[in-house]
Amino acid sequence: MESSLKQAIWNFLEHPKGVIPKSVRYFLIFIVLFSIAYPFLDFISLTVGRDFYEDHRWIEWVILIIFGTEYAFRLYSAPARKAFIFSFNGIIDFLSFAPFVILLSFDMEYQTYGLRLLRFMRISQSLRLLKYSNLKIRTKIFLAFLVATLMILVPTLFYVYNYFTELKENDIRRSLLGYVVVAANQFQAEDILAIKSDKDPKYKEVQNKLIKIREDLNQTGITIRYIYINKKDSGDPTKLVYLVDAELGEKHSEFGSFYDTVAMNSPWSTDFSKAQTAPEFDFDDDGDTLMLTAWSPIPTRGVWDEPPVILSMDVLASDVQEAKKAIGILVILILGGSILIISVISVLFSTYFNKPILEIIKGIEAFENQDFDYQINILSKDELGRVGDLFNKKLFHLMKDFYQFMYAPVAKMLTGPDRQSLMEGKYEHVSVLYTDFKGFTSQSSLFAPRQVVEYLNKSFAVMEKIVTEYNGIIDKHIGDALMVYFIPKPGETNTAQRAVKCALAMQASYTALYHSMKEEGGLACELRVGINSGDVILGAIGSEKLEVTVIGNTVNLANRVESAAKPGGIGLSPATATQSKVAYWLEDEYPNWQWAEELVDVKHLENFPIFQLTPKTLKENE
Repeated sequence: MESSLKQAIWNFLEHPKGVIPKSVRYFLIFIVLFSIAYPFLDFISLTVGRDFYEDHRWIEWVILIIFGTEYAFRLYSAPARKAFIFSFNGIIDFLSFAPFVILLSFDMEYQTYGLRLLRFMRISQSLRLLKYSNLKIRTKIFLAFLVATLMILVPTLFYVYNYFTELKENDIRRSLLGYVVVAANQFQAEDILAIKSDKDPKYKEVQNKLIKIREDLNQTGITIRYIYINKKDSGDPTKLVYLVDAELGEKHSEFGSFYDTVAMNSPWSTDFSKAQTAPEFDFDDDGDTLMLTAWSPIPTRGVWDEPPVILSMDVLASDVQEAKKAIGILVILILGGSILIISVISVLFSTYFNKPILEIIKGIEAFENQDFDYQINILSKDELGRVGDLFNKKLFHLMKDFYQFMYAPVAKMLTGPDRQSLMEGKYEHVSVLYTDFKGFTSQSSLFAPRQVVEYLNKSFAVMEKIVTEYNGIIDKHIGDALMVYFIPKPGETNTAQRAVKCALAMQASYTALYHSMKEEGGLACELRVGINSGDVILGAIGSEKLEVTVIGNTVNLANRVESAAKPGGIGLSPATATQSKVAYWLEDEYPNWQWAEELVDVKHLENFPIFQLTPKTLKENE
């Protein structure tokens, strides 16, 4: 029960047949493609200052659950579990979810970068899902090129994007740090601490100086959003106290007001011992303006455990936003251009391979049509060109010989859809035709071997042509005898009438040859034909050398009917005479022929009824 369940699950996933299994496969393909597109959404969001990943991390968990469930089912149902685990598909399936679980479970540094890179491993998984599809080879080559491009180029472009944006950010950090240190050195901590309120004239003096510093920096192209002086709250080191603020109006921070760095989730540090910048760029209250905060301790004349006050400066980082957007657009253009170039290259590359393959397919079709004069057009000198050359020089000749020595109808059966049934054997209702030359053995001894062979070849050439015209199958040549059988064509109820008409045409053609050779004084023997219809076993007989033939009592009886036929005439068994209805059409269609029923003795049969078809001239001669 368990083994059958495993087999059913494996077939459901690996060899989907039916609407539901195929729908599951297409759903998995969609999830794979979505997970590949997911980093692009993340990447585009970063270029506009948002983090799509942080806001939609639940999507990653849903994808992981789907991939993890699929892997569990494959692992459970795999016919060879160990082989599956270490196979390429098994490793790709495992990597499609396992490393993600580790990264998501632990708050690791560069977690998002690792996730973005790992997602592209799922591209191989999408190809695995499509490997049994009926896509054309040029499409598969295009996908292979695209996968290689994405797996190499996208992580590289992510790195380039992060590298250049980080360079821009570091440049702003260094510049801002220099500005804030220079500004802080223009004040003394004791002068600032001496201010008791914003009504103090000293307050206005310091405020104007801060405004002047901001204006000077703005004129140099450095956009300062806020500039102000703080001190650390003596009771709570996580709170800052505003002393002097250069901002006027609604944004102005009152003297002595508090700023809770914890409650506001501020990136500011409360370490006043050195000049530094905030660890991260942050957005202003409007949610759109990106800023970077820097602070520097204001020099003091006294001795303090740590500097008592700091000068803080918020610089607008719009150029960082613009740089990120510009770099992001450039990266997207590079990626899009690369995909376009790779698409063109893959089309050219696939065409290079596809044309020789199509030529080989045409050659195989020429085999089926027995067009042995067809020559494959050699388009290259590589392995595919070598295959085409082998077709032209070896396989065409081999197949031509195969069709000639095997006889074309039999060769077609062996290379067609009925091959398996031929190998196993099957019942078939056929008509079997035997021919023989009367007196051949005694007459052939009077002629040279060359003359005997020439006579047989001429005779068989005439007879075989007729057999081909009536779609008969030559089974074998037995000395001077010929065995032919007729199998039903599509829509044909029986083969008896076709076999009889073939025998009549054969006698007519051979009789002309017979008289010609007799007049020349060469070897010439009258032809006898016998036909029987019935069930036979049609199949490939033999062990090392196989021969497609028919066996059974029907075949034996046809041989005996032939032995009882009159020279120059045709003998029909009762089954053939009945099935062909020869009595109803012979006189109208063949007025020079007549028929009569006779009782004859043949091997193992006495008084056996045979329908003798004879030319009327033969009756007169008798």
